[in-house]
Amino acid sequence: MLQIHETGELIRALRKQKDLTQGQLAEYANIDVATLSKIENGHAMPKQGTFRRLLDVLKFDVGDVAHLFLSKEEMEHEEIIKEGNRLLELMQQKNKEDVNAPAELRDFLDDLAKNQDFLNVPKNKQNYLRLRSSININAAQTEIASFSKADFTVEEFNEAKASFAFSNQTALGLDKSVELLYEALRLTIPGFEIEKISEYYLTTWERALISSLANVYNLIGEEDRNIDIYKELVKPKGKKEAFGESNYPRYVANLVIFLMNLGRFEEAVKYAAEGVEFCLTTNNTSFLPFLSGLKAYTTGLAYGINEDGTAEEKARAKEVKELYRYAYYYALLANDQDMAYTCYGNFTMWFKENIDGTPIQ
Repeated sequence: MLQIHETGELIRALRKQKDLTQGQLAEYANIDVATLSKIENGHAMPKQGTFRRLLDVLKFDVGDVAHLFLSKEEMEHEEIIKEGNRLLELMQQKNKEDVNAPAELRDFLDDLAKNQDFLNVPKNKQNYLRLRSSININAAQTEIASFSKADFTVEEFNEAKASFAFSNQTALGLDKSVELLYEALRLTIPGFEIEKISEYYLTTWERALISSLANVYNLIGEEDRNIDIYKELVKPKGKKEAFGESNYPRYVANLVIFLMNLGRFEEAVKYAAEGVEFCLTTNNTSFLPFLSGLKAYTTGLAYGINEDGTAEEKARAKEVKELYRYAYYYALLANDQDMAYTCYGNFTMWFKENIDGTPIQ
């Protein structure tokens, strides 16, 4: 393992590489500046949780040099986590065809429940609880997939969808998943509440748990709780920009889609517009085409496109055409052919003429 002075030197080097002051890093990592100073100067060794948080904030992927940072026991724990994640991925792959897909993961977790040395570490326990909840989520997704494959007419499908309900066992499992995910989050965020998400510094693990919680709320029909989570996640946009990246575009895209699915089009337009502005300001070309396409689509839904209506309706239709033109342009710049095709398809679904009045070819 790294010695105390080596740890401090590493943290200082990574901080300077990110062009951060000690005060900025301490704020983002939720530790005291004096503590960080002692760590960097080799006068104190960070606790495991603090060290992981610092590395997470500094976007340092331990990866192939894990042996420098972890004890033999911690390395063994990492291997257990990798195996659990492998079985989770396998379950999700088999989910489409095999109703017994969770069996291998469930057996693995039953054995893991006896390993107290592993579960006594908060991060390990979080992962264990996440995997437990994933089995219940998998059961719900299996039922949804089975329902979707049924041989319905359009009318029958809409009627069946309106009355769809999970089996009692699956419904109870989803309720249990909410409990498991809250328990996992409160291991590292005491008193965790959805309404305060924007106040917490979130590690990669915690973000994954919160995303799973949002997914469960969406599955059980508590869409408002799901929306609340994503509204909290998008609040601190830009705070982490010192690190050259942000989760904001991904979260705002999810929020726009969920709002759109609930018919809350004006809210969806507002957040999509903020997402586009953010991407333009930060030169985030990876999410710009998608968010631009969402902005055009949700604006069209909010307006209720009518090219042949009143002067106001015609003006709105022209505005939406302009939005699609920009979205298509951004997609081409990013070489995102799928998004360009989607924009073109949505455009032709609503319009018969281009912006200049010429027929669409």
